[in-house]
Amino acid sequence: MSRIPFYPPSGVYSDSYRKDMRIVKTGKQRLMAIAGLVFLAALPFIPGLNAPYHLRLLIGIGIAVIVALGLNILTGYCGQLNVGQSAFMMVGAFTSGMLNAYWGWPFWASVIPGGLAAAGVGVIFGIPSVRLKGLYLALTTLGAQIILTWIALYGVTVTSAGFTVEPVRLGGIVFNTPQKFYYVALAFTLGMALAAKNLMRSRLGRAFIAIRDNDRAAEGMGIDIFKYKLLAFAICTFYAGIGGALLVHYMMWAQLESFTLQDSVWYVAMIIVGGLGSIEGTIFGVIFITVLKELVLVVGPMAQETLSFLPIGAASGMMLVFIGSVAILFGVLEPRGMAHRWSLIKSFYRLWPFGY
Repeated sequence: MSRIPFYPPSGVYSDSYRKDMRIVKTGKQRLMAIAGLVFLAALPFIPGLNAPYHLRLLIGIGIAVIVALGLNILTGYCGQLNVGQSAFMMVGAFTSGMLNAYWGWPFWASVIPGGLAAAGVGVIFGIPSVRLKGLYLALTTLGAQIILTWIALYGVTVTSAGFTVEPVRLGGIVFNTPQKFYYVALAFTLGMALAAKNLMRSRLGRAFIAIRDNDRAAEGMGIDIFKYKLLAFAICTFYAGIGGALLVHYMMWAQLESFTLQDSVWYVAMIIVGGLGSIEGTIFGVIFITVLKELVLVVGPMAQETLSFLPIGAASGMMLVFIGSVAILFGVLEPRGMAHRWSLIKSFYRLWPFGY
């Protein structure tokens, strides 16, 4: 995978490695970052944007970003395909939910154990990665989706019909509404995204990229392939577990129907559309696919009424086919995803009108 080109603004130079690795390089970027954070923090108070529907949509996007970030670390940066991310999300959700519902642990004490439980299970299913690649590894993670769902349904009987979970509490504040939980989701999303960005700039992230590009060459350079592949699986599933814990505490209900194979496929589509090996692309892909899915919910019933000759539910199915077609088109026309297109737009802006 070729590197996305980056052209800094005119007059901006990096005379040290530390300056070259900075996330925010210019004063204008710093100002835009601060303005973006202020906008996100004030969004629940902006008329027209603070409706419960919009806030629920943003919360869902934030949780999906966390889960997709973990998947992109494994698939986009380390080159290990995973189509069972939703199952590991379920492990973290049920672990955190059960610690809260049956042992009385608060959210702040149960969210990290939920992520660690998902990471532990992810390492177990990541062991075959030392011998398997590509579609063969994908089949292993697909088996994880089936096995973990079966264990949750028949091995842990309390989860068969679901169970209630207490809302997030901090002091005397109860985050039991979209307006309040929005800030919990926002804090976790920003924190996990920043952690992923810094992780991929570290020695560990460079080792992941080396394994993705050529694992035999990376092994010849002294990188322990098996160790780093398991670390990638652990980080990926830890992110999934954190996302699952957030989801059940937001819904205040844990059930199997929230973690399906279709959700795992959606997460794969998100990172492909956004751009493999890109933190920013992950965010773009999640927003793009989530908005398309919401359009399906709106346009589907309208199309069903207009095209009365179609059987019930056919219009919604056709909308899903449309989303799948969009993902295919991205793979054909823009294989490096929306992140690459965004990089080209930024470069054009910085070089205009001297693009040559």
